Amino acid sequence: VSQSRYVPAKSITGTFSESAGLTVSDTFDGTESPLATNWSNAVGMTGLAKSGGTAQGTSGSDHNASYWDADTFSNDQFAKATLSSTPNYHGVLVRANANGAYVAYAHSNGERLYVFRYDVSGAVWTNLVSGASYITTTVGSGATIELRMSGSTPTVLVNDVSVGTLVTDSTYASGSPGVYQFGSTAGIASFDAGDL
Repeated sequence: VSQSRYVPAKSITGTFSESAGLTVSDTFDGTESPLATNWSNAVGMTGLAKSGGTAQGTSGSDHNASYWDADTFSNDQFAKATLSSTPNYHGVLVRANANGAYVAYAHSNGERLYVFRYDVSGAVWTNLVSGASYITTTVGSGATIELRMSGSTPTVLVNDVSVGTLVTDSTYASGSPGVYQFGSTAGIASFDAGDL
């Protein structure tokens, strides 16, 4: 004789995610110049270095960018940086490859947020902010800047809140996430990236 009994389901609360994709992080402990362990210099730029728990550019008068090379990411991806100081050209990039990348960075003491497509050929920077040159916002010390690329749709977030309106772009379909800075002022405390 088979028997069955009813067991009420337990209530479960919390935050759940459908994504089980790849995620990576770096807190830039130790010293390395340029970044090499898990990192490569972005094509057409010098790389960033790590020192004292922050990442910063190695060239004080040039574009510096490094991308995570230890893993392969899905085409839909994000990069997020936590800032250790008020930003001045500090940011992130996604889909970095041999031909270019998508870049977001804060400037003017964190009052302006720029989003570009960077093309290695000709070193061309194409603005992706709709109807303006930049997004007016406030990005201070301890804030996060995040750039997401899903299909041809970019989204930029400050402290996990979407800001501004961006135009779509399908130039680069794949690549890797990373960090960006023009100049060599310390300012990136940590990096998180992964698949969307």
